[in-house]
Amino acid sequence: MEYTEQLILKWLAEDISVEELKTLEESVDLASLAKTLKAAKGLELSVTGQEEMWKQFESKRNLKTSDLANIPVDTIPSAKSYFRWIWLLLAAIAIGLITFLFFPTQQKKKIETAPQQEEEILMADNTIIKLSPASYISWDDRTWEENRILDLDGQAFFNVRQKGAFLVNTSLGAVSVKGTSFDIWEIDNDRLRVQCYTGVVEVTNTKKKTLALNQGEEIYMFNDVFGKVSKITNTQPDWFSGGLDFQNVPFSSIFKDMNRFYGLTVTSVDIDDSVGFTGYLPMNDLNNALEIIQAVSGWQYERPNNSSLVFKK
Repeated sequence: MEYTEQLILKWLAEDISVEELKTLEESVDLASLAKTLKAAKGLELSVTGQEEMWKQFESKRNLKTSDLANIPVDTIPSAKSYFRWIWLLLAAIAIGLITFLFFPTQQKKKIETAPQQEEEILMADNTIIKLSPASYISWDDRTWEENRILDLDGQAFFNVRQKGAFLVNTSLGAVSVKGTSFDIWEIDNDRLRVQCYTGVVEVTNTKKKTLALNQGEEIYMFNDVFGKVSKITNTQPDWFSGGLDFQNVPFSSIFKDMNRFYGLTVTSVDIDDSVGFTGYLPMNDLNNALEIIQAVSGWQYERPNNSSLVFKK
């Protein structure tokens, strides 16, 4: 039994020390727990000490002494043993309910990359996921075989090997597939790019509008509105080869991608970084990237230190 569960059992029995109570309160909201247990359908629990519960149990027994006169003494279970089993049963139910309601995320598996870090993940169904820098994915490991559903924040490439439903949720929309390879890129908080390399994918925005992409097609979504479907000639994501292809993306968003790939804190002074940029920027050659931005915008830049970059007039 986990230590937290042991403390909860002691709390239910009012047999917990001050220090143990402090430890328990750090991981469990006891006020919410008490309300939840009280409201749970078919479960009536009160936080009562064992001795008090025993007295209540004794007072509710209706057996008369004459009813037990002809029963061998050694075959009569101890009344306290009845209480012990009842109390343990209620405690076990409570622990199960607590685990379900208060620790649901313990079954979620999460993989996160830092800036300048990429990671390849092989899933149980042989699906391959390549996670871009400063991104993360999470999924329920218990139900993965039956429900292949992932949450993505950032950018990732997916090569789904087996047939069947496969869903990727993002804050900007969802992408569902049936055996294909595709790339999803959350650009800041308002843009989503999806590219399909093989098979077919369906992109759904938060308003539940769905659009299908065939092999060799891409779609940009801005503020929950789909753009036009475009053709692509590349057979793998641009970031695989060390760069990103931007389509009218504000420099403020580009600066965040520079942080992802170069590990730099990029800021601006007295310039309009909401201006959009269309074109390719290398994400493995900082000097080249800076030259392109400078040529397009006319801005200057400086490096106060090795971890920061400032653009200015």
